[in-house]
Amino acid sequence: MNYMNPTATTINESAVDIDHLKTVLSTAMLDFKVDENGKFYVMEDLDFPVWFAIDTERRLIEFLTYIDTADFDETQLLDAVNELNRQYIIVQFSLSGRRLVGCHWLPFNGGLSRVHFLKTLRHFSSIFHSAVIAVVEDTKRVVH
Repeated sequence: MNYMNPTATTINESAVDIDHLKTVLSTAMLDFKVDENGKFYVMEDLDFPVWFAIDTERRLIEFLTYIDTADFDETQLLDAVNELNRQYIIVQFSLSGRRLVGCHWLPFNGGLSRVHFLKTLRHFSSIFHSAVIAVVEDTKRVVH
């Protein structure tokens, strides 16, 4: 394991790993779990739960979240995804089966700013949450 200075504002590129990101999340007092594949799940203290994983080969952190959309009309959802991608930044929206999915990739070549990582995590969650509310409200207008 690479040495990590807990007060450093940037994690060296070669030191971005599960242990370091556990420390960043713990220091920020975020409740999270890490599965056996090294994927993080931040389930509380955000507007919407988020999964993320470290892609060391491509030097990216991939953020992902979704919501089940089985109760929504598929045509409306496709239109909503296009509109969400026009209206919102940071989150890339798509449909996967009956799920509205949000993704974002944060590169860490050259290192990873702790502050930028945490802000991106929080913004990603908040934007997805706002988008879900917008989709639900828009669907209510169409249905009623």
